Amino acid sequence: MASIVERLEGGLSRAAGRLLPSVRAQAAEAQAFRVAFRDKPWEFDAYNGLLSELDAETLAFLVDQLQYEEVLHLGGAGKPSSESDRMRKVERSRWQYRWDPLTRWVVRLWTYFGYGLNVDIVPDDEAAVPVWEEYWTAKRNRPVFGQRRLRYNSDVLLRDGELFFVNFVSEVTGEVTTRRLLTDEVTEIVRHPDDRDTVLFYKRAITNGPMAGKALYYPDWTAEPEELDAWWEKGIGTATGAIRMDVAMPETGRAYTTCNVVAVQINLGTEGRGWPQMTSGLTWSSAYGKILQDRAAVVRKRAMYDSKVKVKGGQRALAYVQGRVQSSNVTQGGMERNPPASAGSDWLENEAVDRSPINMGNSGAQEAELDSTAIFGMATLAGGLFPHYAGKGEAFRLATASSMEIPLKRGFNDYQLIWADVFRDLCQIVLEAAQKYNGQTFETTACDVNQDALVSLDPQAVQQAASAIAAIATTNAVPIDEMERAGNRVLVLALQSLGVGDADDVVNPPEEEGEGDGLPPVVERNLIGEAADRIIAGLELEGNHAEK
Repeated sequence: MASIVERLEGGLSRAAGRLLPSVRAQAAEAQAFRVAFRDKPWEFDAYNGLLSELDAETLAFLVDQLQYEEVLHLGGAGKPSSESDRMRKVERSRWQYRWDPLTRWVVRLWTYFGYGLNVDIVPDDEAAVPVWEEYWTAKRNRPVFGQRRLRYNSDVLLRDGELFFVNFVSEVTGEVTTRRLLTDEVTEIVRHPDDRDTVLFYKRAITNGPMAGKALYYPDWTAEPEELDAWWEKGIGTATGAIRMDVAMPETGRAYTTCNVVAVQINLGTEGRGWPQMTSGLTWSSAYGKILQDRAAVVRKRAMYDSKVKVKGGQRALAYVQGRVQSSNVTQGGMERNPPASAGSDWLENEAVDRSPINMGNSGAQEAELDSTAIFGMATLAGGLFPHYAGKGEAFRLATASSMEIPLKRGFNDYQLIWADVFRDLCQIVLEAAQKYNGQTFETTACDVNQDALVSLDPQAVQQAASAIAAIATTNAVPIDEMERAGNRVLVLALQSLGVGDADDVVNPPEEEGEGDGLPPVVERNLIGEAADRIIAGLELEGNHAEK
């Protein structure tokens, strides 16, 4: 006969055998949840209620553990950012751009001010203007540069951190067709082994369709053909399924066509890839949104009942009164048979029923506003904005808000210069293609890029300056050279308010050889006065339109 110890061991073993599958299943579910929360934690929020059955302590533990693993590595060493880290930020940025109002507004505001709503590109060589206009307005390029799609380029760059323009060049006509590649389509940026700043190819791995398993390599537009050939033959081109897109177009269905890529990136990391504009603010923006959701829940809760009714009697009396006042949808559903009373109705009661308003007391709204303001500020600063640009104007005095304008406009101007440089690159590619494949000749492939002005001038201030110039232009109180500089400065400001990027060159063009010493001083003073009068008239006309 088995001893007591043996029987206990046998019982525990049988019990463990029965519990083991359940334990393993729970462990697998916990691991699956952990992976899902790690990859897309932003989707586990109040929108879908997936965490409703988890207690706060467990959720806090998971969040802290995941944050620890993301910030630190074993041994306390800093963990470098990887491509998977970047792509998780891109996915979260896309998700919050769709669902989070603050993230979407940050992106849109940078597009409105930095990118602008209108872009005017004019080649320096007049002979090149028709070639550029054909490219910019062609039907084949409307998906990228049409008025309805032009702003989308900036939204994608800010949302994803990078964008790639692929230019397909016809070797027959020299025409250029441009398309986009998104950041998740470019799986690798191939750089020169001895120079990280020199990009050779952009790799695009195809996972489905007739070209599944192929790796397409698009050359950077600045790479030299000799370097591309040399490094392709040294190893890049020997990989299975590798196709060089600038020389293998017939294989990809584009015969007699070459291509190149213009990359647009912001917030460059050490790995050479762009990160979303809101990378450091996604968590803060999400936290602010959840605070508002919590406050909305409090408001809804407090709005459920506005008065209380005290009934004298037992449970039956209370149930009777409840049935008389509550909605029929609670018990019957369908059509409402006991709707609430109309506004202004009288309430009748006897001594058995006593109705009185509920004292709501303090809901904590003021304290919540103070707490959320700090979180809101962190989210907007991470997006490159001050809070009053995102609707928090009540948190700042006018003087404080005005002092913040200069650094913010410098940031908008920097973003505008990035896009101006991109458009100049595209213009050079288009004009060089026309020269190489269509036999055209241009003195220069440079161009002027004019975008919406960042600063809206005060018409009254400019008008006062112009009036002062007009008043003294015909006198001898001020030397003619100073008068000329003052008039030119007013004209430059007026042109800049219209979005002319090279206003200084327009107003003060370089003197050409053979030019004389200019007009007599009296004539120049009259011309300056007439110009000032025209400025005043134009400003008055603009002011009248604004008032209407």
